[in-house]
Amino acid sequence: IRDLRIDAVIGIYEWEKRIKQQININLEMGWDNSVPAASDDIKHTLNYKACANLVKDLVNRTEYELVETLADKIAELLLKEMKIPWIKVAVGKPMAVTDSKEVGVIIERFQTVSETEVYLDIGSNIDREKNIQSCVDELQTVFPDIVFSKAYESDAVGFNGDAFINLSARLHTKLSFDELNIYLKTLENK
Repeated sequence: IRDLRIDAVIGIYEWEKRIKQQININLEMGWDNSVPAASDDIKHTLNYKACANLVKDLVNRTEYELVETLADKIAELLLKEMKIPWIKVAVGKPMAVTDSKEVGVIIERFQTVSETEVYLDIGSNIDREKNIQSCVDELQTVFPDIVFSKAYESDAVGFNGDAFINLSARLHTKLSFDELNIYLKTLENK
């Protein structure tokens, strides 16, 4: 969203706290566009109008002294409400400095990703010891806090085959479900 112009109460001087001045806002927002590109359906896109309305509402109901504060509050609001992974916010105040067109700031913020606790079941009945050990070694390298259960042997169920070695693991990760799933599929194929 470029050149979103909003009248705001913003400034450090007393006279600025009594009037509205125009500010200019530019937003760059991260969004996975592969789904809307494939579906050609607007319901899968980032709702730019909703983003602009959230920003306008924030500016209309708040007063800040610094453009730095306003930029940070805009980023915080859109990250939370629109569930976007990252945002770049530019807030400019025209003619705030004599002989200048505009002064302002540009900030970039990222979604805070909390760690998720994940439980895995690991098993193999083909070259069992080698495959299980290589899996355990790789997982320990990628997830240093991983904890494994004791291994146990179980018969193949539902088909004729060698017995399995099985164990479970607990780990913590900031990877998304899709990222972790891709990683685990790659490890399984390896």
